[in-house]
Amino acid sequence: MNGSPNIRTRKQAAAAEKQAGTPNGRPNGSANSKRSSLIPEQPENIFLFYPNIIGYSRIILALASLYYMPLHPRTCSLLYSISCLLDALDGVAARYFEQSTQFGAVLDMVTDRCTTACLLVFLSSAWPRWALLFQGLISLDLASHYMHMYATLTMAGKGMSHKKVDENRSKLLHLYYTNKVHIHLISTRCCCSQLTC
Repeated sequence: MNGSPNIRTRKQAAAAEKQAGTPNGRPNGSANSKRSSLIPEQPENIFLFYPNIIGYSRIILALASLYYMPLHPRTCSLLYSISCLLDALDGVAARYFEQSTQFGAVLDMVTDRCTTACLLVFLSSAWPRWALLFQGLISLDLASHYMHMYATLTMAGKGMSHKKVDENRSKLLHLYYTNKVHIHLISTRCCCSQLTC
C-alpha cells in the first residue's frame, strides 16, 4: 500500500491512487510504475476479513451455548450474550475496515436466524406450555426476514441491502436496523432472564 496510516485495504489504496492521478503513487512514466503495472494484483481473501472472523467466532460461541443450554443455563446465557454483542460488532468492523461483503451479510443473517431458532426450540422444550408461542416466534422471525429481504431485493435491485430502510417506508424497521445496540441489549437481557429462571 502507499504507506499512509489511513489506508487499511486495497480498495482504499486504489481510491487514493485514483484521486492522486498517479498509479502506485509514483509519477507517470517512471520505471517502477511500468514494472508494478505488469505484476498482477492478488485478490483479497474475503473469508479472512475481520467481520467474517467475528462471524466465525459467533458461530463457535453459539454452538457452545447450545451445548450448555440444558446443562448450565448461566454459562449458556453468557456465551449467547457474547455472541449477540459480537453481532453488533461485526457490522461496525465491516464499515470501519471497509470490508462489507455479500458473504459477510449472508453469514450474519444465517447465524442470527439459526441461533434464534435454536434458542426458541430449547425454550419450547423447557416450557412446553409455551411451545406454541415459541414456534410462532420462529415462524415470524424466518418469514419476516425472508419477506423483507426479498421485497428489498425486488424493489431496489441486486446491489441493495435489506438493512437499508428509509424512515419514510417503515419507522419500526428503520429503528431496528439503525439502532442495533439497543436491540441487542434488549434481546440479550430477555434471553438471559428466560434462561436463568
